[in-house]
Amino acid sequence: MAHKHSLETLNRTLKDIKNNDKLFGGTLLVLSGDFRQTLPVIPRSTYADEINACLKSSTLWRNVEKVQLKVNMRVQMLQDPSAETFSKQLLDIAKDGLTKNIVHAIKRLIFFDSVAALIE
Repeated sequence: MAHKHSLETLNRTLKDIKNNDKLFGGTLLVLSGDFRQTLPVIPRSTYADEINACLKSSTLWRNVEKVQLKVNMRVQMLQDPSAETFSKQLLDIAKDGLTKNIVHAIKRLIFFDSVAALIE
């Protein structure tokens, strides 16, 4: 994830270039990504430093309109059952937390008789 200073710098730069005091110089800016992923990496920092560096802690964040995609189009177009299962598992991990899903996966693994059965 990008550091909040990068977005704030872009805001100031676009305001200067376009000579416009509106947010980002009046330019429509589209950000995309998964905010459940990693925080910005800051060498020799504390957890608080990393939280403070994320985009959501920027003063600009309150002006962001958040839109969520609900349908995984790649899975829908492929019509692959295994891809659909994988997509649902990722959403479950994000929603319920990793620990619950790992425990469930370990319980499923216990019932396999061999490595070959596990691979199938």
